[in-house]
Amino acid sequence: MLGHMEAEAKAKGLACCVVESTKTAVRFYQSAGYEFDEGAEPDNLTMRKWLERNDD
Repeated sequence: MLGHMEAEAKAKGLACCVVESTKTAVRFYQSAGYEFDEGAEPDNLTMRKWLERNDD
């Protein structure tokens, strides 16, 4: 499902995907390449993954 969301985001020309994680799901998102924003509040569970550009 995550791969589908990322593919749709790329197709729409978006630069990144942003998710709101639970504490339990943080490792899952990290294993898929998501990271916390630098400077985010310690309890903020918003994670971001920059997508590769698809310059055809």
